Amino acid sequence: MAVAPYVLRYWESEFPQLAPHKGSGGQRRYQRADVELALTIRDMLYRDGFTIAGARRRLEEKKHPLSAAAGAALPPAAPPAAPAVASVPPVVKNFPAPAPQAAANAANVAGPPPAGVRKVRQGLQDLLRLLDNTDARRADVRSERSGGRGE
Repeated sequence: MAVAPYVLRYWESEFPQLAPHKGSGGQRRYQRADVELALTIRDMLYRDGFTIAGARRRLEEKKHPLSAAAGAALPPAAPPAAPAVASVPPVVKNFPAPAPQAAANAANVAGPPPAGVRKVRQGLQDLLRLLDNTDARRADVRSERSGGRGE
């Protein structure tokens, strides 16, 4: 499953639905449903980009489909008022389609992101590279301190 045990313990504290049976010695016994739920949580967090709170809400919606359907059954909101600006820029038609998990989040966005968004995205990517390099340096320092023993 490629999820560390401490991550599973954390998920057990964050997702009340994930509650494996504990034997008399306190050892956890995961049923098939527990494993499937852990895989679903893993996919929502790592593949689909959900936050813990977002994944928790999605699982609640799946648990109580009537509450989600009730929200969907509300009458549609009134259409927005016409823009005050006389000309509206055309929609870019040849822009690549967003990834499936991002399509729901970008439903109201057409065309490439504005320059400000691109600048922020680039800054965040630079920070991620910096953090990755810092983690690698820390691992090197730890290895040197332990004398290469792998501690």
